[in-house]
Amino acid sequence: MSPADQATDGALAEARRRGFEPRDAPPRGVVYAAIGLIAGVVLSAALVAALLALLANLREPELATPVDAHQGTPPEPRLQVSPLADRIAIESAARAKLTGYAWVDREAHRVRIPIRRAMEHLSRQGWPRPENEGAPQP
Repeated sequence: MSPADQATDGALAEARRRGFEPRDAPPRGVVYAAIGLIAGVVLSAALVAALLALLANLREPELATPVDAHQGTPPEPRLQVSPLADRIAIESAARAKLTGYAWVDREAHRVRIPIRRAMEHLSRQGWPRPENEGAPQP
């Protein structure tokens, strides 16, 4: 057996005896590898940013399609002349219905009350019981 083999066998025997390898990786190599990795990531990010900026400036403006180029008024009959005004009217009617008082059935004395008022009423009095609660179901 050569002296190099004996030294290797001795190091393995020492490692087995201690339960771990006594020699670590050289710190200088680990630091150089970390610096190289960080530099590579930064350089790659800078290269990608430069390429994106270059390609954004080289892009030709998009040509309008025939549908986009035609900005005229739609053909008759125009069913909705002012969509925004119609939407505002619908929302205000719904808001008035949800926040106002009105008769639902005057003969039965049923009214519509605002949601907040109905929640307060339910929290004080609870859910009403059905009139036929004790009757057998068909």
